[in-house]
Amino acid sequence: MSEPQIIRALTLNCWGLWLISQKRRERIEKLAIELKKGRYDVVSIEELWVRDDFEHIKEVCDDVFPYAHDFAGGMVGSGCCVFSRWPIIDVGYCRFTLNGFAHRVDHCDWYGGKLVGMCVIQKDDYIIKLYTTHMHAMYAPSHQPAKDQYASHRLTQSYELSEYVRHTSSDADLVLIMGDLNSEPHALSFKVIHKNSDVLDSWETRLNKDEKFEVLSEAEGNTIETRENSHTDVKSLHYPIYPNGMRIDYILYRAGRNRTVTCTEARVALSRKIPGTDMNYSDHNGYEAFFELRPQTEKERLEEESKDEDLETKINVLTDLFNKIQTSRIQGHTSKKLNIAAFLVGFYLLLIIFIGAFWDSSALRGVTASLIVSMGWFYSIYKLIFVYGEVNTLRNVEDSIGMRRNHFLRRAEAVKAKVKVLPPTVMSEPIIPENV
Repeated sequence: MSEPQIIRALTLNCWGLWLISQKRRERIEKLAIELKKGRYDVVSIEELWVRDDFEHIKEVCDDVFPYAHDFAGGMVGSGCCVFSRWPIIDVGYCRFTLNGFAHRVDHCDWYGGKLVGMCVIQKDDYIIKLYTTHMHAMYAPSHQPAKDQYASHRLTQSYELSEYVRHTSSDADLVLIMGDLNSEPHALSFKVIHKNSDVLDSWETRLNKDEKFEVLSEAEGNTIETRENSHTDVKSLHYPIYPNGMRIDYILYRAGRNRTVTCTEARVALSRKIPGTDMNYSDHNGYEAFFELRPQTEKERLEEESKDEDLETKINVLTDLFNKIQTSRIQGHTSKKLNIAAFLVGFYLLLIIFIGAFWDSSALRGVTASLIVSMGWFYSIYKLIFVYGEVNTLRNVEDSIGMRRNHFLRRAEAVKAKVKVLPPTVMSEPIIPENV
């Protein structure tokens, strides 16, 4: 029988944007020194955009983390990487199909090619599947969806992440989802990951809940915009409704078949100033969680088999998600029609201008008008391409959610009738036929 194992995990968004992040290289060097102390067995780092920074941490911590992987993506990389004390025997990834817009250069998410990366880690007889991710940035709190133009993108990412984990983790002894989800605990995007992946929130299940903290933000598990962080501008908070910061960085977990896992302790990490400096390691706090993984006893196995699955909550979450994705798709369909109209108007304007310029002696006026209209025309083409892709992606996600929700509805009915039903097939119908 396999011996119990302790797994000590850390996740940190290190704020490693080239040219933008304050004192990036100095902070990365200090972080490498801290990680070298060996407090952790597996580490997930997000926003490590510069390849040299990854190589530096890898070199400094080689004796502690002899195994590491950096997930490339988009133009500048995904920023997600994993460091492990134990062998990484396989890797995989799923790139998110919706991830912002190319014309929003100020937001940069599209250029990062965000994804969920998987590292298969072997510790003795145990297989650990660690999923690292960094979802689309949240430019408005989730309770203000009208101000968040990327809400549907983040919801799509949360569903794609949960499906990827669900489809690839069946042979794992321990599943860990680590990273910056850019979602508060009450946000629908978090609930989708939580329920559709069947994972637990280490902050909510930790055994050290009676631990005392000097700082309120740490007592709440908050990891971003905490007032104690040197990189937080307390006079102009992005999310003033959360004066003590927000909890958006997580370590979620689930035990595999015939395994039991316990979160023995979890807390905010790397929240103090870097020794000898007046700055923090990042604008985010880190988050650590320690687990005990062991074989399941016969009593635990019987208790697990006798538990009733929370089908009602899953149905409610998927229904809410379906409705929001469907609404976004319909809005995108309307936008698609407007962009087609703009494309046609721009084409005819260009045609008129070119014909007029042929008879007009003022070539400069014709060229100027042509350039202005051409810019608008090409922008409409760009928008049309992106909107078409967005609408089709939302339709695929909508259909997938509908199939899964239908399956849970049938299972719920079967539980009442005590009749076993088969899993959903590819021929399942969406829950609400839509002709738009």
